[in-house]
Amino acid sequence: MWIGFCGLCILAGHMLLGAVGVVLLMSCLPAGRDHESGDRTGKTPARLA
Repeated sequence: MWIGFCGLCILAGHMLLGAVGVVLLMSCLPAGRDHESGDRTGKTPARLA
């Protein structure tokens, strides 16, 4: 019971951290790319990533 519970807690923690990290990346990267390179390089990597 305890092993499974701890495993679920660890997985949930990683899921939450991953989601927060993705949100931060999505909010930071487009703004930086738009200011730096404009439309040339900004749109293509965003679609690939």
